[in-house]
Amino acid sequence: MTSPLRLAIVTPIDGSPTTGQVHAAYDSAKCRLMSARGGIYEGFMSADIVRARNRAVGHVRTLDVSHVLWWDSDVAPEVEHVVPMVDAMLSLDVPLVGVGYPRKHDDGRIPLVEMGDRPRIGANQCRPVAAMGFGFMLTSRALLDQMWERYESELWYLDVLTSGKIQRLVGLFDLRYNTQAPHGWVGPWRERLSEDYSFCLRALEMGVQPMMYCGPGTPVKHIGGKAYEAG
Repeated sequence: MTSPLRLAIVTPIDGSPTTGQVHAAYDSAKCRLMSARGGIYEGFMSADIVRARNRAVGHVRTLDVSHVLWWDSDVAPEVEHVVPMVDAMLSLDVPLVGVGYPRKHDDGRIPLVEMGDRPRIGANQCRPVAAMGFGFMLTSRALLDQMWERYESELWYLDVLTSGKIQRLVGLFDLRYNTQAPHGWVGPWRERLSEDYSFCLRALEMGVQPMMYCGPGTPVKHIGGKAYEAG
């Protein structure tokens, strides 16, 4: 493992730089990880999650980092598990691997798109998925660079900041549509996907397999009116 760890922790935050808030459980776990493994923390504030994540990709590509941990401020691993969990994810040496967490609903379901029949968990404690949430997702910097190059001609745009600064970005998280109808559906199908599913499916188009880590400490909690746990 590279020492010191060249990791950027990217967290979208609601509000302004002076009013943005994060959950205490998230902050405790983040502080434990940064204390143990170092890293760079980057908070991104924006009017919408798509814009924030696209801006983060553009910024991360200016940093000397090898990996990005996309970590939402309402996703809370147990403090004692966060360091070994991230170490295990890094040791897999795959471009795209995330941890499951439940929806903010008492049914405890984890948001993801399966790869056909649900595969078994392998010896490396993870399994392939078609897409999953980005609440706790590790991507390699190399993957971001490769996707930027692959989709730049198709998805580039000029991002105008409130400061007046203009930057050229690529919409790797831009929302896309799924036209594959579910089994039993009659008629045309056009489903608008979330930004994280859209990113995962773009990675799949490039031959990059998203993986879900299922080792100790997973799935993690999702903080809302209470701490939601997977069923």
